[in-house]
Amino acid sequence: MSTQLTDEEIEALRAKHGALYVIDLQPDDGEVVSFAMRAPVLDRADPKRDEFMVIADKINSGKADDDGSAELLALVVHPDPKSAQRHMSDYPSDIYNLRQGFDELTGGGDFRVDPTVISDEQRAKYGKRAFGFTCGGSVVVARPISKMEFRKFVDDCGGKPHRPNAAALLTVAWCCVLEQPNEQHKKPMFEAIMQANPTAAIAIALTLYSATMTTATVRAKK
Repeated sequence: MSTQLTDEEIEALRAKHGALYVIDLQPDDGEVVSFAMRAPVLDRADPKRDEFMVIADKINSGKADDDGSAELLALVVHPDPKSAQRHMSDYPSDIYNLRQGFDELTGGGDFRVDPTVISDEQRAKYGKRAFGFTCGGSVVVARPISKMEFRKFVDDCGGKPHRPNAAALLTVAWCCVLEQPNEQHKKPMFEAIMQANPTAAIAIALTLYSATMTTATVRAKK
């Protein structure tokens, strides 16, 4: 393959790897190079197989020396690894294009807060504390985080809920989505949404977490 992919080459890569994010990058003094990136694997049951939570946590860690760049590059299926590494060494800011691709491939671009999807029955039960969302064309309604769930969430975040990890957020989203678990303790509809759109599932959890606090105004200190 050349450095710039043709439409036919993109389709061939899609047939092999599934969903792709493809972007053309062109230096001012060089030729166009196409970066094609596959979707990360989300596996909540097998940390060794999971890619999504590792990358999400490293991106949000704020650590410049371990920010998920290596893991993002591992998702690149074109160009070859050496060429991709060389490009990022020469143009390090281009890693943010891969972060955008990661967000798009995991449903971040398809997430919306949408109160109109809340049913009359759900609104009667939870009032303003019902939360409606659309994720990749699917509708999700959630209830607030309970006190016990919040305590577990804090524990899962190592006592720092203001710096939550992906696993804790996905657990909160799963618990609060209004879908009755089946006999296998699964929520198949939401789990399918979460598998296809894990960044959207995290956004749901962050919305619910934000709803656990109010605006504080200090009026006296002494």
